[in-house]
Amino acid sequence: MKKIAAVWLVSMVYASTFAQGVFPDRVTIPKMSTVTKNALSNKTEGMMVYDSDLKQFSYWTGQLWANFGSTAASGTGWQLIGNDLSTTNAGNVGVGISVPTRGKFEVFGALGNGPTSAVFGSDGTGVSLQRNWPTIGFNQYRDGSNVQRRIGEGYAATQFFDPNTGAMFINTFGTGVANSTSSFSVPTGIFTLLSNGNIGVRNGGSSNTGMWISRGAANTNGSLVVTGSTHNSHFHYDIGEETYIRAGKNNGRVVLNDIPGGNVVMGNGNGKLGINSGDPQYTLEVRQAANNTGIVLINGTNFNNWELRSEVYSTDNGTDCLMAFYNRSTKGWMRPTDGGWSENSDRRLKKNIQNLESVLGQIMRLRPARYQMINNNPNSTESIGFIAQELKEVFPEMVEVITVPIKNEGAGEIADLHGVDYSHLSVVAIKAIQEQQGLIEKLQKQNEELIQSYAQLMKDVEILKKK
Repeated sequence: MKKIAAVWLVSMVYASTFAQGVFPDRVTIPKMSTVTKNALSNKTEGMMVYDSDLKQFSYWTGQLWANFGSTAASGTGWQLIGNDLSTTNAGNVGVGISVPTRGKFEVFGALGNGPTSAVFGSDGTGVSLQRNWPTIGFNQYRDGSNVQRRIGEGYAATQFFDPNTGAMFINTFGTGVANSTSSFSVPTGIFTLLSNGNIGVRNGGSSNTGMWISRGAANTNGSLVVTGSTHNSHFHYDIGEETYIRAGKNNGRVVLNDIPGGNVVMGNGNGKLGINSGDPQYTLEVRQAANNTGIVLINGTNFNNWELRSEVYSTDNGTDCLMAFYNRSTKGWMRPTDGGWSENSDRRLKKNIQNLESVLGQIMRLRPARYQMINNNPNSTESIGFIAQELKEVFPEMVEVITVPIKNEGAGEIADLHGVDYSHLSVVAIKAIQEQQGLIEKLQKQNEELIQSYAQLMKDVEILKKK
């Protein structure tokens, strides 16, 4: 109680002195412990004491005790050394708030009616912090009227967060002078990160698209470029609304879905695919390269291959034939004139050439048959031909047998599928005709001889009659 009275007495003396226009040489502020200070019951706004525990001056704000340091109390409170102001107090610092609890430094409120709460580096191209839609402004701030301005001369950018949707945005703006408001209406670059992790580049993103990139008029070298150690790969959507995927180097590859069992689907019913063709007119359009390589089917086990190629058929009229190659060796071609098939028969491609033996007797053993195929024959259409197993007994050269199991609908898996090369029958038929012709000629000769003999005999008879 005595200390309280002393504080009151000092305050009254101090006030009376100033009221009389006399400035005292010194004023002694009441000194007390933190416990005693907090126990004062007749506190008035502006009352000041010295806290001997904190070694700081305290004043009553009307709601709480506020402390400020003393230069005599080294290492505590606020200190002004030259032009440097600092505090080593373990508490928090607040601006516009009496009890800062959310951080070591808390700013409550903003400039005027705008959102800017703080600006750092305003002597150059600094950074601003803005509230509500929390924003970091790079060489940008909003004034008290909520108008965007530059802090210093140059370009500007913002990074802000939408608390309603959880999206994050980065915008860039054109150049301007300090405090100017120009070039803020349309951002020159946009990056969006949605709350679900989806990304938008030069757009606001999409909730159902992982990354959405808008081409932009200036991106003539690619909407997306992936840089390797030496070259760049491009994914590009050009001004003609065409989409390009381009390897980063000449003779580079573009690999699609190379995982085991991966499939690649192209088109949805009316699409056209062009290879070396910029404007395909057919479902699959292949333009051969300058080296005349065509379409190749390669066995994945032994790497044997068949190739189909459009090849010059006649240099006279410039027509092409469809030529077949097996392991790069010509096997035959389809003629452009009538669509007929020509097999290799050049003497230079053959060896051990021998005359064909007599076949007439074997041909007489053949059984031409009429039959109906089981598969893909809903109308039970009849065919004529030979049964491969029967033909094999007479002419084994005309029958081919595939020695690996082949699946055949209706007959199951066949381990030794037989096939007939009907083109060989024409050779055998010609040989048989030749043999028949030989017999005919022999019979003709015999017939002529018989006619001559008969004529001579008739002459002899006539002579005998005359005698």
